Amino acid sequence: MDFEQVKAYLESNRDSTEVQNLLSGMVKITLDDVKRLAAQDEAVSKWIQSEKDSHFSKGLATWKEKTMPELIDQEIKQRYPEKTPEQLELDTLRREVEQMRRDKERESLRLVAKDYALEKKLPANLVDFFVGENEEGTKSNLESFEKAWSEAVKGAVGETFKQHSREPHKSTSTGTQTSNPWKKETFNLTKQAQLLKENPELAKTLQAQAKN
Repeated sequence: MDFEQVKAYLESNRDSTEVQNLLSGMVKITLDDVKRLAAQDEAVSKWIQSEKDSHFSKGLATWKEKTMPELIDQEIKQRYPEKTPEQLELDTLRREVEQMRRDKERESLRLVAKDYALEKKLPANLVDFFVGENEEGTKSNLESFEKAWSEAVKGAVGETFKQHSREPHKSTSTGTQTSNPWKKETFNLTKQAQLLKENPELAKTLQAQAKN
């Protein structure tokens, strides 16, 4: 009879008087005895290893269920501590100051853009569309606008020469005006340039209307 058979017999007859008397009369097994038996019998070694694996698995499951969530909460609080009301108020104040700084910077850029528009004789009411993140970007945008504006003016002058037999100062814009080229919905650089060239007074009137 091998170890597994002995083990099975003892487990199935553990309540019998014979087995209990036998076990009580046996010599107490020491740890060295168990080690020696495990080294000599592969079945014993496998059984001991399975018991160890089972114990480890149960311990790991218990740790995951009870200890791990608490450790995760502690780590989250350490990395992302909750802010006090004073800290939240300070964050709000910082955002407001930053917004004020940006507004002031943009207003400064608007003044730069308006000065540039006046110098280059560009429509001052359009400079807001070309304000960039900084002065360099703003000027770059305005230079591109100046180029497009100049081309539009040249095109309008050329068209006027064609229509009036090279008499560009003869205005035909005093009739009924069907659209305002300065308004957002009818914005037209070519018409703006033509009106500024042929009828400056009407151009000023239409620019004022577009602002309302």
